[in-house]
Amino acid sequence: MSSIKTALKSEAVRPKLQVKENAPVPSMESEARTLLSEDAFVSMLYLERRRAERAQKRFVLVLVDVKRALDDGNKNRTLAKIGIALTNSTRETDILGWYLEDNLIGVIGTELGETAPKIIHERLLEKLRAAFQHSVGKDKSSKISVSFHFFPEEYG
Repeated sequence: MSSIKTALKSEAVRPKLQVKENAPVPSMESEARTLLSEDAFVSMLYLERRRAERAQKRFVLVLVDVKRALDDGNKNRTLAKIGIALTNSTRETDILGWYLEDNLIGVIGTELGETAPKIIHERLLEKLRAAFQHSVGKDKSSKISVSFHFFPEEYG
């Protein structure tokens, strides 16, 4: 038997990859997004900054200062509510994580297009304020501050 026939015969005996039709796929909508650890988030921020420089695409880093809101003794419960508010008011593709553990939560928003930073700032801030007030109440939401940082930095 020739070497080609031997190779073809041995391939026919090997098990092939089985693909099941209609296999259930876990739904991402039902699963809550989690906050990345400080190290993981800062690494993602570094990578996104490099990508933005290379591709000349803008992104925004939103820093949410939660330190004062977490000082009430119900830290885990308050943090869970803040996390839900952030998840509901950001896009699924935005990256959420600790910029500074137990102090600052960061949100990396990419694909800004040509939208002016002022418009992004106003709309997202309005959305976040409403979400925080709904989730933790007016008193605690007044203790949360938000800052916006656009990359690459825009001068003027």
